[in-house]
Amino acid sequence: MAANEPLWYACWQALWTTLALPAPAGLLERLLAAWHEPQRHYHTLQHLEECLTLFDELRDQAQHPLEVELALWFHDAVYHVRAHDNEACSARWTEASTSPSSAPPQRASPTTSARSAPNTPGSRRRCLP
Repeated sequence: MAANEPLWYACWQALWTTLALPAPAGLLERLLAAWHEPQRHYHTLQHLEECLTLFDELRDQAQHPLEVELALWFHDAVYHVRAHDNEACSARWTEASTSPSSAPPQRASPTTSARSAPNTPGSRRRCLP
């Protein structure tokens, strides 16, 4: 898929570890496949990496950095060239994939966990160079 595929897995796992939740099975693979679709010319894996890299530089300025990071993974994950609702479809995919109803009953939602996680400088290792 991507030359830096192990990096994607490390970043994804670090996010979910910080959320204190298990990563949804198969979700990263589906996201990476979506970001790798041939019709993409801007919203590519390179764009995602650039977004995550910039976010790592600005993480300490975010009130809810884990929510922002999760949103970056999903922004325009659904991308159809002629569609006008890619962002809305991506948001629905995020909600469907990370909602408490898509997980075992004892699992909190990622957004709930993100809000309760500490936002202190250096509280989470940066995963992109």
